[in-house]
Amino acid sequence: DNPLLTTRTYHGKSPVRVVLGNVSKLTSEFNIFNDQAPTWIYNTSSAKHLSFSRRGTEQIDLKPFNLSGMFEDLAKRGIGKVLVEGGKELLDSIIKEGLWDEAYVIVGNNTFDNGLPAPLIPGIIVDHNKVGEDDWYNYFRKC
Repeated sequence: DNPLLTTRTYHGKSPVRVVLGNVSKLTSEFNIFNDQAPTWIYNTSSAKHLSFSRRGTEQIDLKPFNLSGMFEDLAKRGIGKVLVEGGKELLDSIIKEGLWDEAYVIVGNNTFDNGLPAPLIPGIIVDHNKVGEDDWYNYFRKC
């Protein structure tokens, strides 16, 4: 969906944008490569490098790639909090590997004919709010 991953409607500095994926599928036209915030790319493929260069963009290769290693590397680089906006496979992996502490889930009234089911979150609901017609849940991971 080509997100910006910036703090457009919030005052303050945008965070480092972290992208996980195959560098050969990325193009310079993606919004994450604008100059509004740094972008770090954790390459999961055998492709060696991005096919373009942009100021503020850094490619990080972890061999062999693993999510725990990525989070450890982020911590070494001073990143202590990570907001994950991912698809089902990434979210399932993070949940399965216990690499999360807190989750926010928004449940709307819309139903879709096709698609994947949302990941199951094995946590404790610590807060629930109604925002418009949507239900917002806050989970903590069971320790």
